Amino acid sequence: PRYFKHRNFPSFVRQLNLYGFRKTTQDPSKFEYQHELFVRGREAAMRGIKRKVTPDKGEALSTRQEIDSANLSISALQGKQREYEVALQRRTFE
Repeated sequence: PRYFKHRNFPSFVRQLNLYGFRKTTQDPSKFEYQHELFVRGREAAMRGIKRKVTPDKGEALSTRQEIDSANLSISALQGKQREYEVALQRRTFE
């Protein structure tokens, strides 16, 4: 609490994650985080640490709709492909 504004530790950890810091150990009793640009003596490198940008909900919805549309097109094409395969098999047996 000496170096950051609040006493809510889980919120602080969430902020670390937003800036790309990752926990160094799987031990739940240790709270050590690292970032490849956060290195002693390399203050200039820290300028590269940026908060991750989350897509807004409109963009996510638009992307989801595009994926759904693409999936429908793929399904339709697969159906046509099956029809052509059946027709081709009929011709080869005649």
